[in-house]
Formats: sequence, C-alpha cells, structure tokens
Amino acid sequence: MAMSKMTVLIFDRNPHQKEYFIGSFQEEGISVLDAHDLKLFVELIDGTQEQLALLDYASLVSENRDEIVRLFRALKNHLTVVFNVPRDATKRIVFYELGALRVYDEGTSIEEVYRSIKWWMQVYKQDGSEAPADLQGELQTVDFLKLLWGISGSGKSGILKVMAPRNIGQLFFKDGQIIDARVLNHSGLDAFLHIVLWKEGRFVFKQTPTDTISSVLHLTLPGLMICAQNLKLEIEPILREFKSESSVLQAINLGDLPLYDISVDPEFLEYISIPRELAEILENPYYPNHETLRILGKLKHFGLLRINEPLETMIEQNEVFVDGVNIDQQTISEIAGDVEKIDTLSNILGLKEGQQAKLVVVAEDHEILKHYLNTLAGSPEKVFLENNMYFVRLRLAEKLEVILIGMRANHQLLRLLSGLSENIHGFIFLIDARSTEKTEYLSYLFNQVLAQYPVPSVAAVTYLNDDQSLDSLKKRYVLTAEFPWVSYSANSQSEMLETVLDMRPIELPKVKEPKAESEAEE
Repeated sequence: MAMSKMTVLIFDRNPHQKEYFIGSFQEEGISVLDAHDLKLFVELIDGTQEQLALLDYASLVSENRDEIVRLFRALKNHLTVVFNVPRDATKRIVFYELGALRVYDEGTSIEEVYRSIKWWMQVYKQDGSEAPADLQGELQTVDFLKLLWGISGSGKSGILKVMAPRNIGQLFFKDGQIIDARVLNHSGLDAFLHIVLWKEGRFVFKQTPTDTISSVLHLTLPGLMICAQNLKLEIEPILREFKSESSVLQAINLGDLPLYDISVDPEFLEYISIPRELAEILENPYYPNHETLRILGKLKHFGLLRINEPLETMIEQNEVFVDGVNIDQQTISEIAGDVEKIDTLSNILGLKEGQQAKLVVVAEDHEILKHYLNTLAGSPEKVFLENNMYFVRLRLAEKLEVILIGMRANHQLLRLLSGLSENIHGFIFLIDARSTEKTEYLSYLFNQVLAQYPVPSVAAVTYLNDDQSLDSLKKRYVLTAEFPWVSYSANSQSEMLETVLDMRPIELPKVKEPKAESEAEE
C-alpha cells in the first residue's frame, strides 16, 4: 500500500502536538484530517477509505464514556493509535481491548509516536480485503511486541516464523488472534513466552489459512502481553546473574540435590553435567527457556552449578564491593577457638576494634575450595555464591568476625582481586599435595598476588601422605615471598581453623641498595 493512499485522522486539542503531526505527515505526502470536536471527528471516519486514527488521551478523557465507546466501534476496521496515556497498565489494556493497534504512555515522545506510525503505514495494507504485505526483518531492529500488535490489528490469519540463532519458533494467527505457538517440544503459552524472550534473529510473517490449527491459547493478546511483561520482570534479574549468554555452565555436586527442594528432569541434569554455553542450554529440549532459567538460578544459589564467565564480563566495573554482596543475610557460623591466638591474629591483620577481617581463600581445585569453606561454615547453606566467588561469614570465639572470600586459582584471579584489594587483610592458599603438575603456574599466580597485595598469608596443605613432607612439597614451588606452610586434615574443622590462625606477615626478598658513586669508583 502506498503511503500517500492512507489518510490520517487526528483528534488532539493540544495545538503544539497537532501542528507537529500534521506537518510531519504532510511532508511525506500523507493526507491529514482533524477535528476539535469528537462528534465531528466521528463523522470523518469512512469505512470505505484507508484511514489511521491518531488519538490524544488527554483530549479523550474529557469526553463522555459512551461517546468514546462509539468512537472505537466506528474505528473497528481502521488502524488506531492512542498516545499520552498515563503509565498505568490497566488504562493501556482498556484501549487495546477496544481495538487500538498501539497505545503509547506519556513517557513516549511525539517524535517516536510519529516514527512508529510511519513504519506501520509502510508495511501494512488495511482495506479489509487484502492481506497485510508479507513482513520480514530482524528482531534487533523492531519491537517484537509492536510487531505482534500490528499483525493482530490487521485481523488476518497466518504464521509468524521466528528464526533465532539456535532455534526456530512459530506463532499461529487466526483472524488476528494468536491461537498457538510452537518451539521444539513446547507449545501454547510456554512456547509463546519462550519466543518472546528472544532478542536476536529473523522473522517472517506469511498470510495463510490456519483453520486446521487447534486453538491452544485462549488469552487475548493484551492478556498474553501482560504475561510476557511479568515474565521479563521475573527472568531478567536471574539472567543478569550469569553475566553473559557466552558463560559456560556445568552442574556439579549433584549428589547433594536431594538436600534441596528442587525437582528437575534427570535427563536435563545429565544434559547440563557437560559444560555448555548458557545460550545453548536455554534452547534445550526439556524445558522452555524461562523455566530453564528458574532451575539454573536455584542450582546456582545452592552451589550446584559451576560458572565460567567470559573474562571480559567477569569484572564489568572497576571495583567489586564485598560489602555490596548480601552477606549479612547469611547465618553467621559461630566457632570456638583459642582467644589468645585470635587476639594475635587481629593484631597481625592490623584490625581496629570491632573491624571485620576479610580473608581471601585461593585454591586451584574447586572441590577442595568448596569443602574447606563448607566445613568451616558448618553447612553448605551458609556459603553464599556471587560473581564466581564464595562468601562465608564466621565469628571466632565471639570476638572476631571474619568474611572468607573463596576464589579459584586461575586466569581470572588477578582481575577479581583488583576490585577487592582495599578490603583484603590476608590470603589462605589451599594446596592439594596430590597434585604437583601445576606448581609452576600456581607459583606465578601466588607471586603476582603477593607482589600486588603484600598482606599476611599462609599456605594450607591437605592430602599430605606419609612419603611427603611440607618442606619437600614447598620446594616444588618457586615463591619470592616467605610465609608459613601448614597442613590440615580434609575433614577437621578445628585444623582448618588453625590454618586461619597461623597466618603471618609475609617476608619479601630484600632489594640490595645500589652502592654510592664513590664506592663504585673505588
């Protein structure tokens, strides 16, 4: 349909807005008719002509309700746009139910309203006998919900095919109403919400009879939109926890699953026991993407999910504020201990009276790290996981409060520490005596850490066998700083506590002072 064949009918008592719309449409060669009185405006509506009605909410509210209902009945076969509606979902839905193609709230500029109307006039025919032109485009360049409103407003039947990078979905329309949605093994509302969450891909709408398709969705389009908006409000915070769809996830410690109230398809658990990108997991054949995110969020909360985020997304800001993590909601683990040793530790760490100690626990092996923290905390439920770091809150002998921050010894360690440096009082390096293949790499990491953050430290060794000694193991590491090496039993909370109390100031290698010039000459 040529844009010049469409006539725009404007009901707007605001002279500034009306002048803008009239001028903008006329510049495009579009005919414009307007009326200051609603009864006169209704007389402009011609069922034999292609017309689009543009209605200002502020101009409508002063009219009689019956007149407004009569207006929308007269506009039944025309595209109708209402703008300047208060930011109240109920008010917007009322206009959608009356048959409006699009309803803009008062936060939408008149320029944006104009651009949106112009786009719809370019892609649709609205003469009651011809189908809307086949639509196709990129999801990234169009508001998907607007697209659905437009197709629905045309009153036509057809199939909207959406091709995402990893999946394909279909929405079936009958007389403008969405009657079913399908993606993978999912259908109905689950499939509709699955497709609505896609942000990238292509879409194509083809008009075709859909009489043979069973009507599975019985909600009106406004009802579906409410479901979609509510879902996004629920899901987006969960999605942000994973930072990026390129993050690699893997289910771990699944033997602990019966301890928590999580019901999950065993085949799905097997599916995510293999490391996979989040984007791939979201398109699994077992659950729609929104339900998948709910499950992943629960697994993450209980520490049953390993997350390896892309390096560029690990630290999105220059600082990571430990105090900003919701540690206070975790139950403090009370641990008895030697009061004299605890006072000594407070002095070594340079703590003021009542100040928390923030200690970083570093381990190459994830299981050893988690077991160490779980044992000290007394329960896995007292270990909090956030941004690929574990947090545990302890109170020693009712005197010293300690926050342990668990991190993996890998390429992300230094970047994570860069955000915590001002809050770090000490390091605990966990060493697995059974694994000696990465001593060179771990030596490099430990040296880099202590060169940048020369705070009290200790190396805590576990799984030391009868043929090994602390000295022989220590010699495998090429470390520039001196600090205590101690051993502990993997299942002893008291011995683990001793490793914390054994922290001491590090001794960095002394730098020789250059000789005076006179001495050098001699």
